Amino acid sequence: MLRLEVDIKGVQDNVNRMLKKKVKTIYYDRVMDEIAYLLKDTMEPYVPMKSGQLRGNAYVDNGNIIYTAKAERRGGRYDYAAYQYMNEFPKRFTPGTFGHWDKHLTAADKQYFYEQVKDLIVEEMNDA
Repeated sequence: MLRLEVDIKGVQDNVNRMLKKKVKTIYYDRVMDEIAYLLKDTMEPYVPMKSGQLRGNAYVDNGNIIYTAKAERRGGRYDYAAYQYMNEFPKRFTPGTFGHWDKHLTAADKQYFYEQVKDLIVEEMNDA
């Protein structure tokens, strides 16, 4: 299992600051999980194999994106998600996908992600 912890410190700081005006403890964990889902969806085009087990076996837990894909190899099962994440041989990937897929977001991807986070926080604050 690959537990992908992407550094979103700036986003977390903004969430803390914006939710401080409301009952932060009620919303923080839910908001951070929703942010992790947004990030997972933003990174998905860069995850290897457009129609493979890696993309289909990811979920969010406590603000972390977890990839659970396993594969068989002589000698037993191995952590396919971690192998693909650490893989430095792009010729084996679907074009446009990468190992370390969290590091390949474009400026447009990041801008889209931040806009989605902003909209999410505004929505949460309006619902409170």
